[in-house]
Amino acid sequence: MGLAYSDLGDHNKAMKYYKFSLQIRQKTLGAHEKTMASLYNIAMTYTYMDQYTGALQTFLECLEMSEKILLPNHVDIADLYSYIGKAYSNLQQTQNSINFFKRELILKLELYGEFHPEVALCYKNLGDAYSKENKWEETVEYLRKSLEVTFKVNGLKNFQAQHTLYLLRAAYKSLGYSDEEANSLIQSIIKTE
Repeated sequence: MGLAYSDLGDHNKAMKYYKFSLQIRQKTLGAHEKTMASLYNIAMTYTYMDQYTGALQTFLECLEMSEKILLPNHVDIADLYSYIGKAYSNLQQTQNSINFFKRELILKLELYGEFHPEVALCYKNLGDAYSKENKWEETVEYLRKSLEVTFKVNGLKNFQAQHTLYLLRAAYKSLGYSDEEANSLIQSIIKTE
């Protein structure tokens, strides 16, 4: 029922059913993947409702349970690192966000290797987070890596590549480069791949 209400955009009713489901699963299953799913649904609903503190607390609770019952290199743990990083970002706690995005990157490199769209997204998230701290050298470093991986895996005709190009141009401009210089630096990335 929670999913149906969520699909209809009625997040308050969805939350009611997700919390009811969580209570039942905690009592009957304890720490279990289905209990984690209930926590995840609650956290995502908080996110949809722009209640980032609730989302963060619930994602952290879900992570704690995940670390007890899943293998340490499970993709769900990596995804939770990403969600937690985004929640911290929404709360303007950028350093915490960066820490979780780095944990996600380490795990996704282990799971997928260097040239995978998920890894490119990790680099982009880190670059974006560093830009919020006005740390332009780090921003450029991670956005360049994101662009390199994205270009090698999917080319440049997709939203992620275009958004990364936009962010990278802005970062170069923040470092004092002209539009022409920024475009030249970006072209050098694309030509070397």
